[in-house]
Amino acid sequence: MLTRGWVELMGGDRQGASTDADRAAVAARQRRDNPGLAEAITLGVLASSNPAVDTTPLRGAIDIWQETGCRLEEAATRVVAGLIGAPIPRIDADLADRMLRDYGVDVESHQAAGPLGVLVRSAPAVSIQTLGVFQVIRDGIPIPSTVWRSKKARDLLKILIARRWPTPP
Repeated sequence: MLTRGWVELMGGDRQGASTDADRAAVAARQRRDNPGLAEAITLGVLASSNPAVDTTPLRGAIDIWQETGCRLEEAATRVVAGLIGAPIPRIDADLADRMLRDYGVDVESHQAAGPLGVLVRSAPAVSIQTLGVFQVIRDGIPIPSTVWRSKKARDLLKILIARRWPTPP
């Protein structure tokens, strides 16, 4: 069910992927298969109509990966949570990304599978609104100012956008 769900999600069938994620979660709970449950949770969040809103279960998936000692899966789930803007305290997505890279995982490869593969293949469409309130919009969802690492980074982007001509390196 999980494999079919990931394939469906990569093909754009969120409903089918969500159904498979729900079924896989039920089966994993019945079998007491915590790693299967964690993967089903991650698939379910990414298959939802608005992954950036339905992120609460990802904390549980990260906890399961931690408890079972699956460090790479935990790191991948942290990266996923960070990329979709999950408001999870102490997510350490950058540290998780570095750990994956240290182990040779190319998180941006089009050959990646599972949650990383879904994110790579469905790279967010980004637009910047400059008239009225300044907003950066990813996949139709405004990025909240709390996600920015610093106000300086946000202000620099505003300046670069306002210049309208190439800036030398």
